Amino acid sequence: MGFLGTVDDIVDNPRNLRFSEVEGPQLVRVTGDVDLAQGYPHFIVAGGGFDPTSGLIYSGIEDLQFNVGFVTREDRKDDETIAKFIEIFQNSQAVKDQIHDSFAGSDKLYLLAWLQR
Repeated sequence: MGFLGTVDDIVDNPRNLRFSEVEGPQLVRVTGDVDLAQGYPHFIVAGGGFDPTSGLIYSGIEDLQFNVGFVTREDRKDDETIAKFIEIFQNSQAVKDQIHDSFAGSDKLYLLAWLQR
């Protein structure tokens, strides 16, 4: 799970930086007013604020909290139909294409976690 801190957890600020917290969906509205913003790329892409030359980078760290996962009832955990569905999903070019399109066509903004294992 990701870090659950807030600006109230900052214990030292020797450069006297100013920190402001904004809700994720509002991040795209403030990126032009700040020197550095931290957030999840999908908020910027969804808000229409992604410019491939903007310097937006993705750390490459997959946060398992937001990873695509499949769950089922205990009595179906070994169900071959469910296993086949997951296999098809994870190997589907259509799924990969949709995720790529959803991140403004930039493979620098996401990872397909199931391919990283």
